[in-house]
Amino acid sequence: LLSIGVTAPSSSVAQGLGVQYTATGYYSDGSSANITNNVTWSVSDPALAIVSNIPGTQGLVTTLGAGSVQVGATLGNVSSSKPLGITNPALVSIAVTPSIVNLLNGLSQQMTATATYTDGSTANITNSVTWSTSGNLLCGVSATGRLTCVALTTGNVKATQGTISGQAAIVGPL
Repeated sequence: LLSIGVTAPSSSVAQGLGVQYTATGYYSDGSSANITNNVTWSVSDPALAIVSNIPGTQGLVTTLGAGSVQVGATLGNVSSSKPLGITNPALVSIAVTPSIVNLLNGLSQQMTATATYTDGSTANITNSVTWSTSGNLLCGVSATGRLTCVALTTGNVKATQGTISGQAAIVGPL
């Protein structure tokens, strides 16, 4: 074994997500082979990421915090590493509550938008989403999520941040 090539599908990942690393061995006879399951994997900062050496999951990096680490592979006296940037948790989904709204004429309902991130954390993002309504309805929603309908109607109220959105149903008389 002359050298080890360490590769990953991305050089950056959001906190809470995993990334699979691969090790390729390059030999003196010019050949190469996947040695992912034969190397010992390591990371430079276990507070930010951990890497598996468990059979079946070797090279799988789990991110724990934002920052930068080196992911290393060692076999005998040959080693190599590759950097991994870990960004802050990314938005995965938005839940809008209540999920079903039934309003009498002229009444209003405060809607709530709750974000779920790649690290499993959640946060109230009601005041940082873009609110909108759609469908066959006579309703409006304020920038802070207050929904008001002037007639019994059906449709949806939606909260959007970037490319992620969530919605709740507006229904007529129940």
